[in-house]
Amino acid sequence: MNAERFYVYEHIRKDTGAVFYVGKGCGDRAFNFTNRGDNWKSVKDVCGEVLVRLPVKNVDEEFSWFAEIELIDLYKKHGINLVNISKGGKGFGSIPKSEEHKRKIALTKIGIKRPIDVVERMKAKKRGKLTGIDNPFYGKTHSAETVKRLRLQRIGTVHSEASKEKMVTIKSQFGTFEYK
Repeated sequence: MNAERFYVYEHIRKDTGAVFYVGKGCGDRAFNFTNRGDNWKSVKDVCGEVLVRLPVKNVDEEFSWFAEIELIDLYKKHGINLVNISKGGKGFGSIPKSEEHKRKIALTKIGIKRPIDVVERMKAKKRGKLTGIDNPFYGKTHSAETVKRLRLQRIGTVHSEASKEKMVTIKSQFGTFEYK
């Protein structure tokens, strides 16, 4: 895998030529206009067409985070109003969320079912990834404190009959595990 496959991109309003969003990406992220925030979508609705410029190309991921932060900061210092929510870097996921915020997000997702084709596409994309040596936890073990905490969290959990059958099958294949 090419370590220098990342870039920083700008989204530009075609009607005014003004930069309104700065991001970091790889692959086709800069040209993919799905999964954008409401503010971004509002600008696109008004201006109609979005142009893409890549001021930083072929860099590693760490440098692209740094370049994105610097470019956002530069634009904001010059009074350019961007729709970026974060200051750049690791993106929206780097903005800390309170427990209350996390709870509200979880509540909005209750009862929402993804279409079968979407679920199958997601499964196909992940199939074979994060297994064996590609798994970030490969070759590592939980500390005794973590094992104890996880066990305590599971107290009182009621398993379905199907889950119980799966557990019996797994135990018969791999033997039982003894935690101290």
